[in-house]
Parts: sequence; structure tokens; C-alpha cells
Amino acid sequence: MDNTNVNRAYYFRSEITSAELTALFPEATTANQKALEYTEDYQSIEKNAQITQGDQSRKELGLGIDLLSTSMEAVNKKARVVKDEARFLLIAIQMTAEAARFRYIQNLVIKNFPNKFNSENKVIQFEVNWKKISTAIYGDAKNGVFNKDYDFGFGKVRQVKDLQMGLLMYLGKPKSSNEANSTAYATTVL
Repeated sequence: MDNTNVNRAYYFRSEITSAELTALFPEATTANQKALEYTEDYQSIEKNAQITQGDQSRKELGLGIDLLSTSMEAVNKKARVVKDEARFLLIAIQMTAEAARFRYIQNLVIKNFPNKFNSENKVIQFEVNWKKISTAIYGDAKNGVFNKDYDFGFGKVRQVKDLQMGLLMYLGKPKSSNEANSTAYATTVL
């Protein structure tokens, strides 16, 4: 068995310390722990996946279990190819983390699980606006209603439940009783 391309750990430099990396991947020696040369934001990953030419984006890359499996096989125990690695990350992140954050994306993944499907513009808008959505819920929602209409790129929203949130970005503890009402409601919506 060729063990050249096993027991490696690649990571986003700003997201993990060396001690945490060793604890997570003890079988990957320090020599086999490599920081990725790109960052964890979509723009950087897309650039390395080589899908940012013209009108292509992660939307056209597609999602689906077969695509996820194929992209995983392209990087698992293989010599490193940055393009394949970045494509795998785009698919895996959207089908796991983004699906956990947004029920809308989760429902698309579940509905189309066995088939390859392209993300809609609404999916991309949810993904790029997670922080804005979380901030609006955290700071401007009371009893499930925003104090004003918000447009996150897919139409105006006034009620928190219309966002079908799965996970909010942690923005700290509430500072006042009004904020406590906002975040308490947000957790019941989840």
C-alpha cells in the first residue's frame, strides 16, 4: 500500500492553532500539516476551484450526493490538486454547513439529494448574507418581527420565521432585555 498521500491535514491558517490541529489529527505529523494557501471565504475558494471565469460560480458547480462523493474521491488519499480540493470544499461546505444554517438550503439538499442540482440565486444570497441576517435578528427583531423591512437579496422580509434559519452566527450575549427577547425568539424559531 502506498502511504505517500495519507495522514495529511490541510487547514485554513486563521481557523486553527497547531495544538488544536495535532489534537484533531494526531496521525498527521507536523511535516504533514499544511496550511492552505487560500483563505476560507467563498471568493478565495472559488478562485482556486477555477470556476470564477465569466458567469461561472459555485452555483454552476452543482450540489448532490454523487457529486460530493466524486469530489471527495478526487482528493482522498490522492496527490494534492488544489483545483479538486477547492471544488470539494465548495460542495461539502454548502451541503453541510450552509444546509445547517438555512432550512431553505437544507430542504433543497434533501429534495435533490440523489441528483446533481445547481444552486439558485437565493441559495447564494443566503450564504453571503448569513452575518447580516444574524445581525438583523440579534439586534432588530422583537417577538419575531423586524422593526423594518430587510432585503437580503431575495425579497423583503419582515418576519424572522420567513428566513427559515437553522443556525445564527454567535454575536455575543444580549445587552438588554429587548435584545434578550429578540434572541430568545430567534432560538424558538430555530
